[in-house]
Amino acid sequence: MKIRNAISVSLISTGLILGSVSAASAVESSTTTTVTTSTYAADLAAYQVALTQYRITVATNAITYRAALDKYRTDWKALVGKYHDAWKLEMDKYQAAKAVYKDKVAALRLVLHAAIKKADADFVVAVAAATTDAQKEAALKIRVTAIAAARVAFKAAVVAIGVE
Repeated sequence: MKIRNAISVSLISTGLILGSVSAASAVESSTTTTVTTSTYAADLAAYQVALTQYRITVATNAITYRAALDKYRTDWKALVGKYHDAWKLEMDKYQAAKAVYKDKVAALRLVLHAAIKKADADFVVAVAAATTDAQKEAALKIRVTAIAAARVAFKAAVVAIGVE
């Protein structure tokens, strides 16, 4: 609506400026032209015919434009709908595959955490039973080795599942 108001204001301003310029030049012009009534009537009739043809052309163009725009919108919605349905189907497949993959990895993580907890429990028991520093150090090495082996097994199992 603001654009219409701006256009209206600019057109009115332009009309006033041009009207004042032509009025000023008419006042300055001392020569007058005489127009015969028959010539004026013929010119007016020709102008009215041309104006009517112009209005018909404008109306026809507006109708054609609206029809083309409606066809474009309809075609666009159909095309987007077609591709959206295909995209939605692929996204559903992807989400299902991703959920299956996450479930498999979650199961492997449970196994990894169980192995780490077992290594920790074995370490606590071994340290409690150890009487020398060498025995405690050996228990620590066993724990570190067990955790590293569990992580390697976890990574190998994830790779065996395949790409996410």
